[in-house]
Amino acid sequence: MWWVTGNVTFGAVFGVVELLYKPVQYYIHERIWYRYIKFGLIEVKLLKSKKPSEPKSTLISELPEETQKKIKRLTYTKKTE
Repeated sequence: MWWVTGNVTFGAVFGVVELLYKPVQYYIHERIWYRYIKFGLIEVKLLKSKKPSEPKSTLISELPEETQKKIKRLTYTKKTE
């Protein structure tokens, strides 16, 4: 921006604002993309166990080890009270 305006202060302020704006804009863009657009995403449905005593993750053990690791990283757990 300094090259366009010739003002060093304006260029520095523009650079700082851009550093703060871009991550926020990226976060909002990704949230909208995953929630509403879904282009290029693959929906994975895991089968649920028929026995109520078995945890839901029993069928995950049938998947390849690399996929199991990815699922573990993406699974969120709630804290018990």
